[in-house]
Amino acid sequence: KSNVIEILRTFSSEELMLFEEFIGTPFHNKNIKVTQLFSELKKFHPRYYNTELTQGNLYRILAGKGKYKDTYIRNLFSDLYNLAEIFLQYRMIKANSTFKRLLIEELKNRDLPELAEKKIKSFEKEINRIRSRDQEYYQNRAFIFDMKSFLVVDKTLTDNFRKEHLTDIIKFFSLTLMENSFYLQIEEQRVNIKHSFDFINYILEYITVNLADFEDSPLLMIYYYLCLHNLHPEEDKYFFKAKEYFRKHFGLLTKTDKKNIYSVMQIHYINKIDKGENIYNKEYLNFLLEMLKLNVISHKQKDSINLNLYRNILILCTMLK
Repeated sequence: KSNVIEILRTFSSEELMLFEEFIGTPFHNKNIKVTQLFSELKKFHPRYYNTELTQGNLYRILAGKGKYKDTYIRNLFSDLYNLAEIFLQYRMIKANSTFKRLLIEELKNRDLPELAEKKIKSFEKEINRIRSRDQEYYQNRAFIFDMKSFLVVDKTLTDNFRKEHLTDIIKFFSLTLMENSFYLQIEEQRVNIKHSFDFINYILEYITVNLADFEDSPLLMIYYYLCLHNLHPEEDKYFFKAKEYFRKHFGLLTKTDKKNIYSVMQIHYINKIDKGENIYNKEYLNFLLEMLKLNVISHKQKDSINLNLYRNILILCTMLK
């Protein structure tokens, strides 16, 4: 029941190998006994259920035949757990753009403008290849503009990229606000609670007036039409427009965005069925089966169907015979 065992159970074979390299590096770990402890534990991966896997046996292997000391084993497990936490943090940061942003910022803080500029140019090329234009894209764009501002402040009094910078911040803000409103709308479907969405109207009005400035952002346009539909559920044209954008740009979106969009779209069918329009039961079932077919069934790394989706499909299949 050790915390570190709970973490190790989630490791893939590749992650197990990487973690072994991680703790074998003196920069991260100088205690050879912690490395030996992991070597013993990994023999029982991934379940870690075995009659031989006891604290007493581990103590004999690691410390010899002396009298068993519980604190010895506890301390080693604690050290291994701390290393596992750092490893997870490193993996998370390394997997997204945070790692590169931190490096650029540190180069700037160390007054190394030439090196920082090189990294910014490389980072900007990488970011510009992202076609879904999600929150992280605009967050990274804003970061790049900020870093450029710091680097040019001593060279010139003009700054020609501020207008584009402001547009990116507005898009980031709009995406974040709409996405969070969806969470509240989904919550309304699960529990007896009502939220006010008046604040979203101002965002939608601004996007509508300046629509041409936003049409280069597929994810934002999907959210825009879904928001319009959720605020005006009688207007099915907004739902179909969102669905059109979703299918057209499906391959560009991240797994998390796909799952979020499917979750929000379910509200359309649920509202129709709640109003007694039972003709939508068949459409709703086909919609859920589409999620299965495209393997958009979970936010987690390991795909497994969640209980609600599993239950809803069974109920609809039973109802429709």
